[in-house]
Amino acid sequence: MIGLDTNVLARFLLDDDAEQSPAARKAIKRAIAAGQRLTVCAPTFLELEWVLRSRDGANNASTVALLRQLLELHDVEVIDESAVEMALEAHETKNVDFAECLFHFLYVTHGCSSMLSFDKRAQKQLVGCVAP
Repeated sequence: MIGLDTNVLARFLLDDDAEQSPAARKAIKRAIAAGQRLTVCAPTFLELEWVLRSRDGANNASTVALLRQLLELHDVEVIDESAVEMALEAHETKNVDFAECLFHFLYVTHGCSSMLSFDKRAQKQLVGCVAP
């Protein structure tokens, strides 16, 4: 099993660097051909969302779509996948920052009854997100 860092995923998905993008594609294809499982952890999605959102011309819909494509790859295992899926859905439909959504659903899927936050939008939109 091989874990993928955000910078490798960004170069793979965005194909925006003349040296690193081909290297990322080659390494990922080589691992898949060798039968190795690729793994992405939830914090990588958090950082990748920021990278994608920071690009010129990026919008919420295109960012969410690209992250969903990553979730759908058969050769990639996502740690805490259900929390990432729920966070993407909430981010897309509730106008709450992806980070707040991901934190909230990671806590929920790990048994927390609530999340304390000063984020007013999260308090209003995410059930169980409350002010301290």
